[in-house]
Amino acid sequence: MRFQIFPRWCALSVCLGVCAMPAAGAAVEFAFGGEILYAGPELSAYDSGAVVGSRFSGRIHYETDGVEDSVPLDPAVGEYASPGYISVELGTHTELASQISVLVANDHPEGDDGFSARGADVSVSRGLSIAHLLVSLYDPTRSALDSDALPTSIALSDFNSAFVEVSLENFDVVWHGEIDTFFAVPEPATGGMLALLAIVTCFPRTCGRRS
Repeated sequence: MRFQIFPRWCALSVCLGVCAMPAAGAAVEFAFGGEILYAGPELSAYDSGAVVGSRFSGRIHYETDGVEDSVPLDPAVGEYASPGYISVELGTHTELASQISVLVANDHPEGDDGFSARGADVSVSRGLSIAHLLVSLYDPTRSALDSDALPTSIALSDFNSAFVEVSLENFDVVWHGEIDTFFAVPEPATGGMLALLAIVTCFPRTCGRRS
């Protein structure tokens, strides 16, 4: 008599080891969503489905490995040019910025705590000409962030204001929206638990059976 427990135990051990290790590559991604508060004539003429009150959703993705603060001597401000993208879906089209810069302000003596991701030379799924795509979160109490490093997690509830603003080359606003959801993707605890559950349940329940 022998018990067939090794395959399940081995898989469980491997999964626990993998889930406990830090992610390689240090890629960070946030998902966000909200409501359009202002839609300029350019947007209305281009996409009749993107109007005040309609929803938008998007993602910010950037790398942290090898990305350095361009103002390292300023302890309150971090500026980073990172490989990544910002994408926003609204109405019937998508807006995508493939090169982004990130500004992080922490305990700045002349301003708020803040996180801003800006994309330039934005491509749009059907050809609308957009120059700037900005996602910003601000906290006037200056308690939302712990440092000016690139954040790997952000709690929207720590910020007083969060918005998306899209503008032309001359900074005329095409549309502006308020963000009401913002979270890391995947959320670390959820991702680990789902991976563990998937591996454990995919093996047959052979523990305690005779061969």
